[in-house]
Amino acid sequence: MTKNQPATPELRRHLNVWDAASVVIGIIVGSGIYKLAPGVANNVSGPGMLLLVWIIGGAISLIGALCYAELASRVKEPGGEYAYLKNSYGRPIAFLFAWAQFLIIRPGSIGAMAYVFAEYFQRFLPWSLGHYSLVILACSAVIALTTINALGVTIGKWTQNVLSLTKVIGLLAVIIVAFLLISPATSEPAVLENAQAATDSDSGRSLSLAFIFVLFAFGGWNDMTYIAAEIKQPRRNIVRALILGTGTVVFIYLLLNAAFLYGLGFQGVRESKLVASDLIELRFPRIGGNAISLLVAVSCLGAIQGMIWTGSRLYFIFGKDFSLFHWLGHWNPRFKTPVRSLVGQALITMLLIIGFGPKPDGFEKMVIFTTPVFWFFLLLIGISIFWYRKQTRPRPDVYEIPLYPLTPILFCMSCIVVLWLSINHVWDNSVIEAYWSLVVLAIGAVLAVFVALSSKPEPVAKNRAATGKSADNKK
Repeated sequence: MTKNQPATPELRRHLNVWDAASVVIGIIVGSGIYKLAPGVANNVSGPGMLLLVWIIGGAISLIGALCYAELASRVKEPGGEYAYLKNSYGRPIAFLFAWAQFLIIRPGSIGAMAYVFAEYFQRFLPWSLGHYSLVILACSAVIALTTINALGVTIGKWTQNVLSLTKVIGLLAVIIVAFLLISPATSEPAVLENAQAATDSDSGRSLSLAFIFVLFAFGGWNDMTYIAAEIKQPRRNIVRALILGTGTVVFIYLLLNAAFLYGLGFQGVRESKLVASDLIELRFPRIGGNAISLLVAVSCLGAIQGMIWTGSRLYFIFGKDFSLFHWLGHWNPRFKTPVRSLVGQALITMLLIIGFGPKPDGFEKMVIFTTPVFWFFLLLIGISIFWYRKQTRPRPDVYEIPLYPLTPILFCMSCIVVLWLSINHVWDNSVIEAYWSLVVLAIGAVLAVFVALSSKPEPVAKNRAATGKSADNKK
């Protein structure tokens, strides 16, 4: 096997830097920035704290991207996070992670985006069946994009690139209109003072939810690692794609929140239901709402497309590793895509959409359904960096995080804080959906123990090869 060939022969290196960065941008920039901006504002005390929360969320995402860049350059086998966990913690933890991704994290995230797509796209339709039409539209988006991904990598790649470019142009257009064509909102000191007083008594819980929302809006930068085995010149391009994609979104999100505050004011952002539409309609009252609705719909489709694409690669590797899910590890020879993984992912996602979708707060509940489990595994991955550093010597083909060990320590501490905030919010508000995810995780843990007891340990040489540690390093 040559240096630039992936460990799994079905996965070919055909993606350049822009293809990979567009996956990062496409997944992160979904409905979160539009749907959650008012929710974040309602859970902080003022405009300064609002921007600070978004800055902290962006900093955590950039630090995480740097940590993942090192892991992606160290671990040569495909599977992204799954491979990092398998090599550092063993097969049971890797199994539990893939199980959680298949039944909780991935379908919950895709379902949340699909439901918001349906909310915004419905205004262009001449008919409505209420919540049922939202469920139908959301499921239709999942089916359509799953089909596109199943028909071939080239079609999926170009779909992702077009959607990502469209949404970035749209976001920049909103920012330009806000700062150049709209007068700044008048300040309302009395209103802001009352708002601050109202939140001071319950700032801990409110701030918890604000951080959950912000980090969900930034979520997706880690998904690029699932297609690392398909990226050309991985030593150079993986790092560039992670930093370029994540950095671009952080910059745009901060500008966009500043634009919301500039045009609507802090209280206006708080009271808005469709914050981007309300902003643009200040200047274009007739077409602004429709234009923003279309932009949000496209943004959601781009996020769904990216998550469907990357998730199917994880399940393909998972199916090849564990006989219990062997049906997922099939690569369709005609379309050269993991069709079975795509179909399985779509079915679980649609079940969650049907279960959560008709509820008035279905989007928020799907976010909370995924958050604690997601950040638990992110913490384990952050800790694994220290294990990889101990196992291997410095190599010229490995990207190393600047300011080590401070950078991964900051990332791990951030994961612990967000995990605690999400668990605290679930406990204080008795969010039953989050308990469902814990039940699913517990079932997966039992299966993981069964897998550990019934499978033979992997050869030491194989694990050493995966981390790049050669035999002559053995002491």
